[in-house]
Amino acid sequence: MQTFYCKKKIEREIEKMIQLQREGEGHLESISIITKDTCMEYYSSKGFVPFESTKSTYNDLLKVLKDDNACMIGLIGMSGLGKTTLAEKVGKKVKELKSFENVIIVTVSKTPNIISIQYQIADKLGLKLEEESDECRAQRLSQILMMETTLLILDDVWEKLDLEVLGIPLKENKNKGCRVLLTTQDREVCAFMQCQSKIMLNILNNEEAWIWFKSHAKIIDESSNALNVVGKKNC
Repeated sequence: MQTFYCKKKIEREIEKMIQLQREGEGHLESISIITKDTCMEYYSSKGFVPFESTKSTYNDLLKVLKDDNACMIGLIGMSGLGKTTLAEKVGKKVKELKSFENVIIVTVSKTPNIISIQYQIADKLGLKLEEESDECRAQRLSQILMMETTLLILDDVWEKLDLEVLGIPLKENKNKGCRVLLTTQDREVCAFMQCQSKIMLNILNNEEAWIWFKSHAKIIDESSNALNVVGKKNC
């Protein structure tokens, strides 16, 4: 069965909810609040819930981060499943375990900006970059990053990144440098980035999908039967 994760289906269900709200004449006790930026709300990872399916991925990530041979790791999953939050939780855990001296997360986005990425890394390291050229900034970052072990989380990667241009030295075995965990929606990105390990964050099952939907749509168990029917139809 298809889940509601298709954006178009979600939009159609939202329209049905709005119509129900207009025609309910007080019969709908509780309904989702449609915000100005509804689509962003539904596809953000802020409402991440640790389901069984995500717990297994969390454990897989922790396991692979113990493998010194995996310098580049890809976390793959469709938008809205919570890749960012999961990566952050993994980063927090390995920091607690003292597996790395530094854990840094930077946002790459659809249109990568070298300067922005470099400054994000520098800011997390408490470093002020004064170099004017990309190359000089890269050399400075590389020198600093080679002094300690770092887990660098590159979030929301859409295309191949040149780590050398950015100034990111990969950690080899027990040497200093970076292990990279990137999050992406595209399997091919992991191939382009030569990830030694690729881990999938799978879509939720129907029961998990309904719980996820209720948390975002602010539907409670006592909500109108009509609304519950609309919400469950595609779960």
